[in-house]
Amino acid sequence: MYLALAVWVKALTGSNAKAGLAILPFVLPSLFGPALGVYVDRFPRRRVMVLTDLAAALALLPLLGVHDAGDIWLIYIASFLLGIATVVYGAARAGLLVSMVPGDDLGDANGLLQSTNQAMRLLAPLVGASLFALFGGPAVALLDAVTFVVSALFLLGVAAPTIERTEENDFWTE
Repeated sequence: MYLALAVWVKALTGSNAKAGLAILPFVLPSLFGPALGVYVDRFPRRRVMVLTDLAAALALLPLLGVHDAGDIWLIYIASFLLGIATVVYGAARAGLLVSMVPGDDLGDANGLLQSTNQAMRLLAPLVGASLFALFGGPAVALLDAVTFVVSALFLLGVAAPTIERTEENDFWTE
């Protein structure tokens, strides 16, 4: 979605600089990834992932009202909220994986997850930009919102054990 947002800004304004600025709010939250990860680690991971998916879907809905250059501030805000959702979701997913996969299989599971992630990093921007060219920004935003809701629904079916917190593994008491 982040590339489609930049293409959308370019289409509305004709400005390369403003288009590039649409990506900045998306990557900015990654600067706070480690701190967010420590905070996210305090909550049930599956629940965090479901709520993050639903929040990301909601963050995309205002994009349905973007019609001209005066509305690009909505794109910047959505980009920032999607960046936060990406960081929070990633932290929760990493913790959930640890709680679900036996230690001996964790390396293979992480490898598979990273391979899939990297493939999607190559494919998703191309698909998003193509869909934008075919159907426009609001359609892409709506489709992406639907994918977040579908993800949340699938996550509700995941049986996720909880990790008990003790003084020994509590970051704040060390």
